[in-house]
Amino acid sequence: MTRHIRIKHPKKLKSPIEKSLRGIGKVYGSESRRSVSLIPMDVIRDQLGPYWDDVPYRKIAFKLCVMGRIKAYGGSWGLPDAPTIEDPFAPFRSKNYEDERISTAKCYVSPVVQPHPVSSSPEITVRDDNVAITESQSPYKQVRKQLADKGYQDRLLDNHPIIVLHSRYLEMGHEKDSQACKNYIANVSRVLKFVSTGQRVMKLYEDVNRIYGSQLSAGVLKSKLSACVFRRMIETKSRGHHPEVGKAVAACLQHGESTALKFYRLPDASEAIRRQERINMVDKTAAFEQEVMENFVEIFGNEPYVNMTKSLIQEKLRGSDEITTNSGAEITASFVRALKTRYDNSVEEGRIDILYELAIQDYDRTNISKQAIIQITKENRIHYFIHGDKDRIVKAVMNRVKKV
Repeated sequence: MTRHIRIKHPKKLKSPIEKSLRGIGKVYGSESRRSVSLIPMDVIRDQLGPYWDDVPYRKIAFKLCVMGRIKAYGGSWGLPDAPTIEDPFAPFRSKNYEDERISTAKCYVSPVVQPHPVSSSPEITVRDDNVAITESQSPYKQVRKQLADKGYQDRLLDNHPIIVLHSRYLEMGHEKDSQACKNYIANVSRVLKFVSTGQRVMKLYEDVNRIYGSQLSAGVLKSKLSACVFRRMIETKSRGHHPEVGKAVAACLQHGESTALKFYRLPDASEAIRRQERINMVDKTAAFEQEVMENFVEIFGNEPYVNMTKSLIQEKLRGSDEITTNSGAEITASFVRALKTRYDNSVEEGRIDILYELAIQDYDRTNISKQAIIQITKENRIHYFIHGDKDRIVKAVMNRVKKV
């Protein structure tokens, strides 16, 4: 912020400029640590426009600023329960700019008598719905108490998906357990709680719990109806209906269809059968893979000249007795890769012997090299000999040739 002011508005600052910038930075820093936003009163007035002269509208705007932790400075609300906050940046502005700003400022006339300063008033009386509240607290605390009494300070649960999403996003750019982040999340939670129409659903299951109690049968089971249980009941019933019905139910419960499928729609008979078949397939696959590993040599053999590709491995598996015994098992790509690696390792010594015999026909310890061995595999069409650990195989062949 101070960098922006130094670059864009240096003529508005009081000399020395660096001292003024440090002072502005301290003001912003002290308020931002408490997650408070500073906004000029002129901006509030401009936003309200003609509604500024309407006292109820102005009072609502003041309460919303308190809820949103917005501090309007440099002017008066014209309300008996709202304090007047001096402009904290006035000492840092140049005199010429200050005079120009005052001369061009808009003139607003408040229909309410300006309140006395807070420090000179030991006791403030606020009337709300014909009930007098007398407190020696600050006006901000009085407003917050009124909001709390009306339920406007209620918050969503900490594990609410939206709150969790906001928290994780803030943790990416702020230090962990930052107080500013906690204050921001608290304000978001209050606003979402206030504007959420989901309170209708919550009221429904709370009424059911209050009317019928939490005991389903005497001395057997106790369970309370909750928002999650209610949503599962409704969404599960919608599973067997037309897709459009399921979408409409999800929209009424204020979540998407993907959320309903993931969290709320419990499996019906067909879904339970499908899941059981999947479980059976996993069990069959595990048994099949174990038997294949036990009978590996009988299925694949141990021939160095055989190029055991993945397609050949799959062909041998499909024709094996093991797949017939474990009907319903799945041949996975990861299992095929593991079999190929095992086969290459099992025939590696034999392939090294073959490469050694071919190498000593044309090379000796003085001219043997990695490229020479690779060339031998190409000329004899056995390039697959080194498809495993190429460096280890080539090194083994070279060492044997050099010992001759």
